[in-house]
Amino acid sequence: MLYQQPRGPLFPLLTPCHKLTPVHHVVSTTSLSCIPTSDTMSQTYSIPDAAPVIYSVLPSSSEECKLSWNPIPAEHHRGVLLGFRVVYTAVNDTKDSSNITVDKSIYENVTVNGLKPYTDYLLKVAGFTSKGDGNYSIPVTCQTLESVPSRRPGDRRVYNITSTSCEIRWGPVPVKRRNGIITGYQVKYSTRSSQSPTYIDIEADTYSYRLTGLDIYTKYWISVVGKTSVGAGEHKWRSRTHFTTEADYPSASPTGLSVVASTPQTCEITWSPIPDEDINGELVSYEVHAVKNDSADQGLDAGITVLVCNYTTKINVSKLEVFTVYNIKVAVNNHILSGNYSEAVECTTGEAAPSLPPRNIRGYNTSGTSIMILWDPVPEAYRNGIIREYHFHIWPLELPDSNFSDVNTTGDLYKEFTGLHPFWNYSIEMAAKLSPEETSANLLLLQRARQLLKTAPQIVQVYNTSGRSIFVQWTPPPGPIPGILRGYKIRYQNMNISGPIQEYSVDVSTLSYEIKWLEAYTKYNITVLAFTVADGLESIPEMVYTARKTLPPPDGIPENLELGGKTSTSCELRWKAAGNSIADPMEPHLWDVQGTNITNSTVQDLEEFTNYEFNIVAYNNYGEGNASDVFQCKTEEDAPSLPPFNVTSLRVTPRGIEFEWDFPPERDWNGIIRGFTIMYYRKDEGNSSAKFVDVPINSLNVQLPVNTGNTGKAGNISNSRRKRATDLAWSLTGLEEYKIYIIRVLLYTVGNSEYSPPVEIQTAEDAPSSPPTGILANNGSSTSIWVTWSEVPDIDQNGVIRGFLIGYWEKRDPAGTVTYANVSESSAVQLQVGQQSDRRRKELRVVLHISMF
Repeated sequence: MLYQQPRGPLFPLLTPCHKLTPVHHVVSTTSLSCIPTSDTMSQTYSIPDAAPVIYSVLPSSSEECKLSWNPIPAEHHRGVLLGFRVVYTAVNDTKDSSNITVDKSIYENVTVNGLKPYTDYLLKVAGFTSKGDGNYSIPVTCQTLESVPSRRPGDRRVYNITSTSCEIRWGPVPVKRRNGIITGYQVKYSTRSSQSPTYIDIEADTYSYRLTGLDIYTKYWISVVGKTSVGAGEHKWRSRTHFTTEADYPSASPTGLSVVASTPQTCEITWSPIPDEDINGELVSYEVHAVKNDSADQGLDAGITVLVCNYTTKINVSKLEVFTVYNIKVAVNNHILSGNYSEAVECTTGEAAPSLPPRNIRGYNTSGTSIMILWDPVPEAYRNGIIREYHFHIWPLELPDSNFSDVNTTGDLYKEFTGLHPFWNYSIEMAAKLSPEETSANLLLLQRARQLLKTAPQIVQVYNTSGRSIFVQWTPPPGPIPGILRGYKIRYQNMNISGPIQEYSVDVSTLSYEIKWLEAYTKYNITVLAFTVADGLESIPEMVYTARKTLPPPDGIPENLELGGKTSTSCELRWKAAGNSIADPMEPHLWDVQGTNITNSTVQDLEEFTNYEFNIVAYNNYGEGNASDVFQCKTEEDAPSLPPFNVTSLRVTPRGIEFEWDFPPERDWNGIIRGFTIMYYRKDEGNSSAKFVDVPINSLNVQLPVNTGNTGKAGNISNSRRKRATDLAWSLTGLEEYKIYIIRVLLYTVGNSEYSPPVEIQTAEDAPSSPPTGILANNGSSTSIWVTWSEVPDIDQNGVIRGFLIGYWEKRDPAGTVTYANVSESSAVQLQVGQQSDRRRKELRVVLHISMF
């Protein structure tokens, strides 16, 4: 559309021949005409020699205009008036004209349809006879009403996709397809399965919008249309853009864990899969973790972990221990992360044959025809179930074929066999069984009766030597010895707590022993036996108490505490040893370090830049002494363990980006934060062109938290932690227009952290930095100029070129009227620069310039 104005603000150019009115146009009767008549036209009486006079033109819709005119006086018909011919042409496309024939001369109005919305049309009418058309009326203008845009906005793209958000950008609706004045834009988005899409209305001068609250790892369909006063354009299926949000860790755990079956070394379990919307990615596998119920470590490093292929919800966990309770739990793995484990279910593996026979089988004759057999139970770790029976097989060596078997089901750990042959040697085998049906449990241990000693040593002295020791002395067993005597075993048991039987072995020449490391003032049962290839009879048991606690703990306090050295994860402590004013008849002081009387130790595996409190306690056999004064140590600083995260764009301009980021968790600072380093570079140039900005922490006006100073004590060392600081923001300037930049941030104390993951942010569009070049103008006719020009180089466009603005005026009248023309989708245009009636048109010279937007 052409515009004309004095040099200043733009206003519509009224054509010399008609007046633009959006609703109603009345033309007075006049003989003036803007359509030149041919000088060679011969005047005949066969066609009308007068034109109809249009008195009304009204738009009736976005595609229709109603035209009404006065009839041609009869004296001007010059024949039989058959009807009227209406010719209409779009103002912005004068080469394409159409016409309507009104066949009956009685009709003096017509509705022209099939027009383009919100478009100016020139309409004219003429009467016709059988010889042809008469003179046409003065053209009038009709502007059709607005409609919704018939073309979607251009250059639609989706940026900065996260697991729950994305940014959509678009360009303007093409000018010829706007069908009115764009009042805004409408964004429509939905998932593939959604029946209720979401609509968002956006202002006309906005070309981007950030969608939030999206579902994780979900495919969305999105479209953008323009809006006019009539409404929004049609969201067509083929104009949609689709994208998928990023994946995240699964947001649910498997449920319904159930134990299906178990064997001695396996547990079979099933579970219900998590809903598809909670996988938040591509389901890769299920992770099954089994750990002993009584294990102190229930973490993932303990036990067994098995991966199960996706969509499989049943597994038989193998290589488990027999007759053991396991906690089994299941987690989901998608293609990037693992989800949380489910609640554990208990599974007890089945029983199996004992892995070892009864232990310490021994016996003695109770008469000339009987033998008493005693044994210790199978160690609990090797029972593999509940021991229900003991089986025996006995035969005399003098008559091997004369044998018999017996079973003990009472649970006692002894059995007497009677009715034996006097003075015969017997071999005895026995095994523990879980149940009569489990014949595979029949593991046997051979004991030969002829090797059992029939006599025992005799204890002659037993007394306590302190609160922690007992002295015992004995005599050898009376002979004859059935075999080679190899030594003695001293057995003792804490009777206060019915503790396990413990023993020491000495050689055959030793007839006394001091038992140490006992509990103070505790009753012990003590026996002695001799052994050859088998154990003999135990002596008559002796009961004796250890001494009461008569000496106090060390009453000296470790002194001269000092710091020997420190690193970011350790503190070396030194001190002077503590003494006791009362002589200690036992051992010297024992320390919580390697060796005795050590006066320095390095406590390792501490946390970086953390306050610790220590005190030192000496202890001896009687207990702990007094604690030293509290000694403080603060570990040194180190580089942060994690980089900043959540780098997010706040605002962009053509030459600047403002963005923010978050601190990592404070436990990973490892020191005093001194600042940040920002690395940025254009994506198309790569990181070899990276630039760096140092941002001291004091330039950000951020109040860092203060260490609270909580401390702990040695043996129960604690550390103090700081509160979290606020978020941070920074602006980069001097950037290039409409370019994508990669931004990364690191945090530093005495050392640098790693850089944060790269984030892409694009600067905003700006006006082109150079005008069009190669402008050529040729006179297309006596009243027009054909103008062409070259495209602006990509590097100077600084955005999406949406059009060109051409201004021109008469060279001889530089202070006169400037006429402007908007060209949106072309690099050439024909300009109308004068009137048909302008006699100076052959002498007209113009000056023009072109800018773009």
